[in-house]
Amino acid sequence: MAKANQNANGVALVKGGTDKKQNATWKSRALLWVGTCMVMATCLVGSASAATINWTEMIDLVNGVTGVMPSFGDLIMAAVPIILILSVVGFTTGLFDSILDGISSAFKVFKR
Repeated sequence: MAKANQNANGVALVKGGTDKKQNATWKSRALLWVGTCMVMATCLVGSASAATINWTEMIDLVNGVTGVMPSFGDLIMAAVPIILILSVVGFTTGLFDSILDGISSAFKVFKR
Protein backbone atom coordinates (compact mmCIF):
# COMPACT_ATOMS: atom_id res chain seq x y z
CA MET A 1 0.00 0.00 0.00
CA ALA A 2 3.04 2.22 -0.27
CA LYS A 3 2.35 3.17 -3.85
CA ALA A 4 -0.86 4.70 -5.10
CA ASN A 5 -0.85 2.65 -8.33
CA GLN A 6 -0.86 -1.02 -7.36
CA ASN A 7 -2.20 -3.84 -9.49
CA ALA A 8 -4.58 -6.55 -8.32
CA ASN A 9 -5.59 -9.15 -10.91
CA GLY A 10 -4.63 -6.83 -13.75
CA VAL A 11 -6.85 -3.97 -12.53
CA ALA A 12 -5.08 -0.81 -11.42
CA LEU A 13 -5.98 0.30 -7.93
CA VAL A 14 -6.02 4.06 -8.44
CA LYS A 15 -8.18 6.45 -6.49
CA GLY A 16 -11.28 7.53 -8.33
CA GLY A 17 -13.22 4.90 -10.19
CA THR A 18 -11.44 1.59 -9.82
CA ASP A 19 -14.20 0.17 -7.65
CA LYS A 20 -16.58 0.48 -10.59
CA LYS A 21 -14.23 -1.60 -12.74
CA GLN A 22 -13.93 -4.28 -10.08
CA ASN A 23 -17.70 -4.34 -9.52
CA ALA A 24 -18.27 -4.65 -13.26
CA THR A 25 -15.80 -7.54 -13.39
CA TRP A 26 -17.51 -9.35 -10.53
CA LYS A 27 -20.94 -8.70 -11.99
CA SER A 28 -19.93 -10.11 -15.36
CA ARG A 29 -18.41 -13.17 -13.67
CA ALA A 30 -21.57 -13.73 -11.63
CA LEU A 31 -23.73 -13.34 -14.73
CA LEU A 32 -21.59 -15.84 -16.60
CA TRP A 33 -21.81 -18.29 -13.69
CA VAL A 34 -25.62 -17.98 -13.43
CA GLY A 35 -26.01 -18.40 -17.18
CA THR A 36 -23.83 -21.51 -17.14
CA CYS A 37 -25.85 -22.98 -14.27
CA MET A 38 -29.11 -22.33 -16.10
CA VAL A 39 -27.85 -24.02 -19.26
CA MET A 40 -26.62 -27.03 -17.29
CA ALA A 41 -29.93 -27.25 -15.41
CA THR A 42 -31.92 -27.35 -18.64
CA CYS A 43 -29.64 -30.11 -19.94
CA LEU A 44 -30.10 -32.12 -16.75
CA VAL A 45 -33.88 -31.68 -16.78
CA GLY A 46 -34.04 -32.85 -20.37
CA SER A 47 -32.10 -36.02 -19.59
CA ALA A 48 -34.02 -36.68 -16.37
CA SER A 49 -37.39 -36.47 -18.08
CA ALA A 50 -36.45 -39.38 -20.35
CA ALA A 51 -36.15 -41.71 -17.33
CA THR A 52 -39.19 -43.54 -16.02
CA ILE A 53 -40.62 -42.66 -12.62
CA ASN A 54 -41.99 -45.31 -10.28
CA TRP A 55 -45.13 -43.56 -9.05
CA THR A 56 -46.29 -46.38 -6.75
CA GLU A 57 -43.28 -45.99 -4.44
CA MET A 58 -43.78 -42.23 -4.32
CA ILE A 59 -47.46 -42.63 -3.44
CA ASP A 60 -46.56 -45.07 -0.68
CA LEU A 61 -44.00 -42.60 0.67
CA VAL A 62 -46.53 -39.74 0.69
CA ASN A 63 -49.14 -41.92 2.38
CA GLY A 64 -46.62 -42.89 5.07
CA VAL A 65 -45.68 -39.28 5.76
CA THR A 66 -49.28 -38.10 5.97
CA GLY A 67 -50.08 -40.90 8.39
CA VAL A 68 -47.38 -39.71 10.76
CA MET A 69 -48.21 -36.00 10.65
CA PRO A 70 -51.46 -34.60 12.09
CA SER A 71 -54.00 -32.98 9.85
CA PHE A 72 -52.96 -29.44 9.01
CA GLY A 73 -56.58 -28.25 9.08
CA ASP A 74 -56.97 -29.32 12.71
CA LEU A 75 -53.66 -27.71 13.58
CA ILE A 76 -54.64 -24.38 12.02
CA MET A 77 -58.11 -24.41 13.57
CA ALA A 78 -56.54 -25.01 16.97
CA ALA A 79 -54.19 -22.01 16.58
CA VAL A 80 -56.63 -19.47 15.09
CA PRO A 81 -58.68 -18.79 18.27
CA ILE A 82 -55.50 -18.21 20.29
CA ILE A 83 -54.17 -15.78 17.68
CA LEU A 84 -57.50 -13.91 17.59
CA ILE A 85 -57.63 -13.59 21.38
CA LEU A 86 -54.05 -12.33 21.52
CA SER A 87 -54.69 -9.79 18.79
CA VAL A 88 -57.81 -8.43 20.54
CA VAL A 89 -55.98 -8.20 23.88
CA GLY A 90 -53.01 -6.49 22.21
CA PHE A 91 -55.29 -3.99 20.48
CA THR A 92 -57.19 -3.08 23.65
CA THR A 93 -54.04 -2.71 25.76
CA GLY A 94 -52.44 -0.58 23.04
CA LEU A 95 -55.58 1.56 22.82
CA PHE A 96 -55.69 2.14 26.59
CA ASP A 97 -51.94 2.82 26.63
CA SER A 98 -52.27 5.48 23.94
CA ILE A 99 -55.23 7.04 25.77
CA LEU A 100 -53.27 7.20 29.02
CA ASP A 101 -50.22 8.63 27.22
CA GLY A 102 -52.45 11.33 25.71
CA ILE A 103 -53.92 12.21 29.07
CA SER A 104 -50.50 12.34 30.76
CA SER A 105 -49.04 14.51 28.00
CA ALA A 106 -52.05 16.83 28.26
CA PHE A 107 -51.46 17.28 31.99
CA LYS A 108 -47.74 17.97 31.42
CA VAL A 109 -48.78 21.29 29.91
CA PHE A 110 -50.22 22.38 33.27
CA LYS A 111 -47.06 21.40 35.17
CA ARG A 112 -44.94 24.07 33.45
